Amino acid sequence: MKKVLYTIGLALLAVGCTDDYKDWANPFKNDPEAAKSMTMSINPVGTIDMATVSTETIQIFSPVITIEDEAETTYQAVIYGPESDNKAEFNVDAKGNVPTEVLETAVNALYGQRPVLRTIPMDVSGYVKVGGQTFKATGNTTLSVIPNAPEIDAAYYLTGSLNGWDNTDKTYKLTNDGSDPYENPIFTCRIPAPDDGSNVEFKMTPESGIGGDWSKCLAAGSTPGTFVYNNDGGNFVIEAVAGAKFYDITFNMMELTWSYKAISFTDYIYLACDFNGWSTDASPLIHLGDGRYEGFYYIQEADESTTWGFKFVIDGSWSGGDHTKATSGTYELGGGNNLNCPTGFYQVQVNQADATWTLTEVNTISLIGSAVNGDSSWGTDADMTFSTTEKCWIYEGPLTAGEFKFRMNHDWSISWGGTGMDNLTNINGANLQMSAAGNYKVTFKPNCNGQGIYTVTPAN
Repeated sequence: MKKVLYTIGLALLAVGCTDDYKDWANPFKNDPEAAKSMTMSINPVGTIDMATVSTETIQIFSPVITIEDEAETTYQAVIYGPESDNKAEFNVDAKGNVPTEVLETAVNALYGQRPVLRTIPMDVSGYVKVGGQTFKATGNTTLSVIPNAPEIDAAYYLTGSLNGWDNTDKTYKLTNDGSDPYENPIFTCRIPAPDDGSNVEFKMTPESGIGGDWSKCLAAGSTPGTFVYNNDGGNFVIEAVAGAKFYDITFNMMELTWSYKAISFTDYIYLACDFNGWSTDASPLIHLGDGRYEGFYYIQEADESTTWGFKFVIDGSWSGGDHTKATSGTYELGGGNNLNCPTGFYQVQVNQADATWTLTEVNTISLIGSAVNGDSSWGTDADMTFSTTEKCWIYEGPLTAGEFKFRMNHDWSISWGGTGMDNLTNINGANLQMSAAGNYKVTFKPNCNGQGIYTVTPAN
């Protein structure tokens, strides 16, 4: 837990305690008057269950003070977190009371909101004002508090119309990726939209209830967009959205709210990175079907001194995730850090159905065909070089009249052909034509508005 220092003051109770206060062990004397006789004890109160507290103030200790004269008494308390330098400090009235909100804020900041008993060390300073002088005494005790929060399982599973209301089924899992649910109470799940365009009805079964126990299910609240625990409500309903392929469901376990978003597959999503000026539409990935997208782009690695890396722009949302350097992973729709990878040119693939991405390094793109070899054989590649200034692959050298294609990594699994210089495809494209022999400069961009383009000009 981060180190926290909270100082919460109540102006109405503040006491001006300056250097003129006297320790009760050495009481102030004013001859010929006798020394004052004063004692203080601080007694603990019983366990405070914040879920049951309905008053604006609450007693956190029971003070007992005896003094010969009438006096004005106030207290200051300090409670400590798991680490001694994590603490919260606040003023307390003469009966040991503090505002409930002040205590709850302090305990949650130090210990979190998990609803388990916390035994909290507490120091108390008492201040008694007598005859214009302020006297001080100190003591300590413990404070027993149970934070106010629901019991949150590690995961929940959709039980509803998608799986025949089978309470044992774990197909559709609602999770926050395994982090502490009291630190990250946002749970999400992606479910398929029914093929027949119908609504989805469901409840959420906690992991502890899988197998037939419905008593702990999350159920719809009486106010739209809310939910209740312990199956104390109706079914959740997702109203069918035309064209939806999936629905992303989000639950906030602390605020007791839920929402959903329809996911449909557009023709393009986009790669945004430093190399294209973080453009939202300069580098498209074309839809191949079933939520799978593909493009070919240069990406620069991020480090401590740069903001490089990349994100995906999906339905207008900037989608990122874990910044750890990798060539595959998952993305968070509309959030997350910049994704990161080693600098290089990549085949970029995104599966919107399961929010995953994969990069395959393009070590080289080459020309291959009879125009390269000077005869009918297709056995030798003429490698191209990627230019970061011209942002394309370049070959300069001799070519003869004949046919050719472009291919990736000296392999036919990815190759480009087509019927025109601005209409290349890597899916069964036709052989390209070179009309005359000569020295040429050939440029190639494997992805431009979802297609490949190339140019051929005489070399200098």
